[in-house]
Amino acid sequence: MSKHLQVPVWVMAIGMSVTLIGGGVVGYMTHDAATARQTTTGVPSELKQVVSTYDTIRSNYYQKTSDKKLAAGAINGMLESLGDPYSVYLANTDKSSLDSTISASFGGIGATIEQTGKTLHIQSILPDTPAKHAGLRVGDQLIAVNGKDVASMTVDKAVAKIRGKIGTQVKVTVKRQALAIPTR
Repeated sequence: MSKHLQVPVWVMAIGMSVTLIGGGVVGYMTHDAATARQTTTGVPSELKQVVSTYDTIRSNYYQKTSDKKLAAGAINGMLESLGDPYSVYLANTDKSSLDSTISASFGGIGATIEQTGKTLHIQSILPDTPAKHAGLRVGDQLIAVNGKDVASMTVDKAVAKIRGKIGTQVKVTVKRQALAIPTR
């Protein structure tokens, strides 16, 4: 006659729970390690910490994160570390705007515009350009482009209105400060 060993149900339940929890922990740790190895393969050693931080935020942050925002934040952080105010990251419409300017299919009037407070002013005029030939002066306040009010626009939006296909015309309305001329 064979003897069967009887194990209390509660011991079996605890044993199964420990096994399941232990397996889950091992699986989670293995998955995290595999993911880290996979995403850092081919990445320079200096950037592995950036990728690891990115993975940790994506996996463990208490709120849902945007992959695009995280990537843009990392890029902007790298550019800020340069200490160069002219090194900037252009994304989406800003990049498209620059691309169209560089491609030379669009032209401008040969003037740079700056925003001072809530007004737009001509900051500089290049020699032998349409802006110079039209009589624009540094300090002129930009009021309208082709009859459309631009006084409350950002510089980028106003410049986009001024740009056009090379050879086309644009009507720019400016307000000029009165000149103080000394008498003799």
